[in-house]
Amino acid sequence: MATGSEVGLGVEVAKTLTTEGYDVRLVSAMDRSTYLADPNATTVSLEAGSTMGWKGLVDLAIGIDEFGTCGPGDEVMARHGFTVPAVVARIREHLRYLR
Repeated sequence: MATGSEVGLGVEVAKTLTTEGYDVRLVSAMDRSTYLADPNATTVSLEAGSTMGWKGLVDLAIGIDEFGTCGPGDEVMARHGFTVPAVVARIREHLRYLR
């Protein structure tokens, strides 16, 4: 699940996981209730900010839970794990934990 600027990253992560055989559905959700309607799906949120609004609503909340990082946007995002390889790794790790 992603909204706004995180959707592009979500698209690339979904492509990578799909090629690995995972059944992925990326949702650009303006309404959380639509996204959370499937109780059988493992839910992941991408939030380029605090995950506070997602905790307890999704199975894995990926975000930035600290303050004060400065620099060019792409470098700051990479430092906080907002790259395709880093997000894919976090999701893989979470799914392994569920097995």
